[in-house]
Amino acid sequence: MLFATTRGLLPYLMADVIAELGIARVTVDYSDFFPTKKAPPLAEHVKELTRTSKSLAGPLNQYTGLDQDITLLPATADNLMTEFRQTSKRQDRMHCMTPFGRQQLDVPTFIEEVTGLRPSSAVLPLPFVPPFIPSTSTERNTAIKMERLEERSVETVKAILDALPSTPVPLICPVTSATAAVVTPHASKFSGWYVPHVVIDDLVASLPPLLAALPPRPIMATLHDPLAMVRAIKAGVGIIDTAMPFTMAEAGLALTCWTGKDVEDDGQGKRAQGSTSPESAESAVAPYQLNMWGTKHREEMEPLVEGCGCYVCSRHTRAYIHHMTVIRELSGTVMLAIHNTHHVMQLVDGINDGGGDVIDGFINMYG
Repeated sequence: MLFATTRGLLPYLMADVIAELGIARVTVDYSDFFPTKKAPPLAEHVKELTRTSKSLAGPLNQYTGLDQDITLLPATADNLMTEFRQTSKRQDRMHCMTPFGRQQLDVPTFIEEVTGLRPSSAVLPLPFVPPFIPSTSTERNTAIKMERLEERSVETVKAILDALPSTPVPLICPVTSATAAVVTPHASKFSGWYVPHVVIDDLVASLPPLLAALPPRPIMATLHDPLAMVRAIKAGVGIIDTAMPFTMAEAGLALTCWTGKDVEDDGQGKRAQGSTSPESAESAVAPYQLNMWGTKHREEMEPLVEGCGCYVCSRHTRAYIHHMTVIRELSGTVMLAIHNTHHVMQLVDGINDGGGDVIDGFINMYG
């Protein structure tokens, strides 16, 4: 799992809490530090700030104060999918939406800064065109424009990869069905593939042909929903980048879905026990989530999830968390973020332990 630090979401939690939760890998968005007329380039700024440090950690880890492995994304996942495209004049420059407005990202400069920042890995900035499926009502001109845009993007990807300088930082390459053919000859330059998508159905449908066309590498995707995450794992995704625990906490939502942690080996294969087992899904299903704004939680003295071992569930009641939510106290959001993070990691552990039984059971319950 990669937990996103986008726009300060992860810093709700202090470094010691992050470590205690077991978070080992995070993502940082390059676009959130985009150089402006009043700000120096990120690598130059960070290296200057950490110049006198005796720490052996990389400059980016020192700057963020995070001990975890950092994967540097060129932009937020949503912007990477919808706003990331080549400029009209140069193939090695991309349009990128940042907190400072629309900017242009120079690929050689990005690689140079990645080398200086020394993250654990970095996603290469490449253009992405959402899959276009024309219908009978699609105007011919629109279909022609989309085809040309896709062709131009493929040409741009090829030009960037042909001229890609070497870097000691492992690179992860965005790839789609349209660009797989031009990416494959450069597979030795990359440690993994990043699969951009608009909706989970696109991802699940596109993965099998991609996996067949590409050399074996870990597949990375950005997902914002537990069900989408489980479906993606079933389809072959091995690295998931998400800000889900924190965005849900901001909305006052607590994850309570089944995590598969009650799966055990009965000597005849895997089976699930308890009221939340896949076999009893129709009769008793753990709620997917709780809306802590709801007044029904005002007098509930039980924890968010009975038996949950997270810091919040072992110390606080639903009534208290509801109270902190409705008065808009930041600590309420922090508590929900801690619980949601723990719950997602329990789900991942459950999948690792229970395998296909947990995956299929979860999809049958909530799909």
